[in-house]
Amino acid sequence: LGWTAAGLTSNSGNITTTTTGAQFVTYAEFPILGASVLYCEIEGSFTQQPTTDTIIDFGLPRMATTNPFAPTDGAYFRLTSAGLFGVINSNGTETTTSVFDFTYTNNQKYQFIIAMHESEVEFWIDGVLYASLETPVGQGQPCMSGALPFGFRHAITGGAAGAALSFVLNDYT
Repeated sequence: LGWTAAGLTSNSGNITTTTTGAQFVTYAEFPILGASVLYCEIEGSFTQQPTTDTIIDFGLPRMATTNPFAPTDGAYFRLTSAGLFGVINSNGTETTTSVFDFTYTNNQKYQFIIAMHESEVEFWIDGVLYASLETPVGQGQPCMSGALPFGFRHAITGGAAGAALSFVLNDYT
């Protein structure tokens, strides 16, 4: 991670080495309150197109404490070589959307919004709803935690990354 003029950069050293990872997580946690909606707004960009063996999660994930820091709970966007999609995670069990029909321009800033309700989670990009996931049957809310931190992770898994991709965070609310 590195602070640059562009923002907080997930892979500021342009690493492509296998089994490396980094995370940024706030100490503050944001509650999921009954009939209320928890909104997470993120301004950010990607420096390259999706590449092999690189995973970037950002939003409201509760992270594992060891590399590759895979989320254990929460709701977040995920970028893989397949593209960008949404994830809800309840105590390690993930439910995902299909890959979004969204192609980004390198280094262009986008507004990403997660709207978490008790019954569903919505994934928005620049004011367009790309997908929503209903809370799985048997769960009282989309994730196990009653409050979640903001954060992101960057992990290179499997083999060496095909390119030096970074997520650049400019703002979150």
